[in-house]
Amino acid sequence: MRPLHLTRVLNEELEGTLKGHHTPVMLWGPPGVGKSQIVMQIGERHDIPVIDIRLSQMEPSDLRGIPFKQGDRVEWATPSILPDAGRHGESGILFLDEINSAAPSVSAAAYQLILDRRLGDYKVPEGWAIFAAGNRQGDRGVTYAMPAPLANRFSHYEVELNLDDWVAWAYAQGIDERIIGFLRFRPELLFDFDPAHNPVAFPSPRSWEFAHRALQKFGEQPDLLLGSLQACVGPAAGIECHAFIESLDQMPDLDRILSGEDTQAP
Repeated sequence: MRPLHLTRVLNEELEGTLKGHHTPVMLWGPPGVGKSQIVMQIGERHDIPVIDIRLSQMEPSDLRGIPFKQGDRVEWATPSILPDAGRHGESGILFLDEINSAAPSVSAAAYQLILDRRLGDYKVPEGWAIFAAGNRQGDRGVTYAMPAPLANRFSHYEVELNLDDWVAWAYAQGIDERIIGFLRFRPELLFDFDPAHNPVAFPSPRSWEFAHRALQKFGEQPDLLLGSLQACVGPAAGIECHAFIESLDQMPDLDRILSGEDTQAP
């Protein structure tokens, strides 16, 4: 599903927490396509906190909390990372990013949290949505096959890239128009990742944002610009983008032409 439609789905799921209609959502997709950013933007749009929990960095006991003696009983201290209406607010997003990078024993500890919205005596506040994201197994990431009991606790959506959605986002974020123009010219380079070759730098929505930053830093340093673009989006895409930008710099100023002013032409 394209990002624009996924945003609408997540908005409805967030609002559904207060109506009793919320279903935890799992976003699937290759690295760099903006899965995490979609969730973060939902939080920003609604001005609510997003608690990002990486289960891959946790032990099974980390979610349950630490036991302590209370009189003749053993109680559990709820981890501070879990949503609390008093500390975090009545509504928000619990985001389990890279959930399928966690060892099965850790993800099993989250079963009750995801489906029943509780862990022992702890309960997720009613206004909080539960979203998760992860790479697919064929994407060369550090992943485990998602256990069927965990998978059955989510609705599943795959992020499908769409250039128009990315361009709308890019203009809103102030991405350099030369980057946007290049990807309009070469739309197939918005994302180009071959897991079989496992490249370290490759074109993706995330790495094109890095290329934008490189342009701001090295745009006036020609001896560094090409290398910095290649470092962000890979050798081939970096060369093409650099050539496109250089050709733009040699084009006549269309605004001056349209206004009837004299301008130099190559």
